[in-house]
Amino acid sequence: MKEIQDEVYQVLLQEENWDVTTEKTSPKLCYSTLEKLVKLKSYAKDVIRINSSALLLRQAIKDTTITLSDGRSFEIKKGDNILGAHVHHDEDFFPDPYTPKVDRLIKNAVFYDKNHKEIKPPISSFGRGKYQCPGQNFAYTEISIVVAWIFAVCDIELLYPDAPMLPSYYKPHLGCVPLDPRFIRDERLNARIRIRSQFAEMIVV
Repeated sequence: MKEIQDEVYQVLLQEENWDVTTEKTSPKLCYSTLEKLVKLKSYAKDVIRINSSALLLRQAIKDTTITLSDGRSFEIKKGDNILGAHVHHDEDFFPDPYTPKVDRLIKNAVFYDKNHKEIKPPISSFGRGKYQCPGQNFAYTEISIVVAWIFAVCDIELLYPDAPMLPSYYKPHLGCVPLDPRFIRDERLNARIRIRSQFAEMIVV
């Protein structure tokens, strides 16, 4: 988390010169500025990867024979419904798959299949191909805006930095699900949040 905080501070408070000491209006956060927050966006994508499973249901339009890498083959008949398996938690593609990383899904990140052939990032949080959600970039932008604002305006300290991640049996689901309160340590927020002094007069709680 500190890497993201440092990036937000560097981009917004230094490069973009967010200064509210002379004016009481909210600083502007433009799309071009968000594009500089590469670690934040990558981390957001990785968190969504961990906590989502897309339902990829397709129908075969012709008879097809699929040959696997081990030589086995099987036939798919025209009209068959096919449920695509996602690989969001596959260690071959995502080492330490349940731990979000700030650099795992940065732009131009390279992935390889099990035959060492370069492939596109195997992410299906918003679907795949021509059926993927047209609002995915809008969603990532919204997330980036909220998180950037929080990190720019607040100092955040984790109270339990070594708290365990969610158990693997909590992961199987479709789409995204809310966090079960049973997995929040002591049923309290795992962070201490303080508003930075230069923003205190601008924010009304």
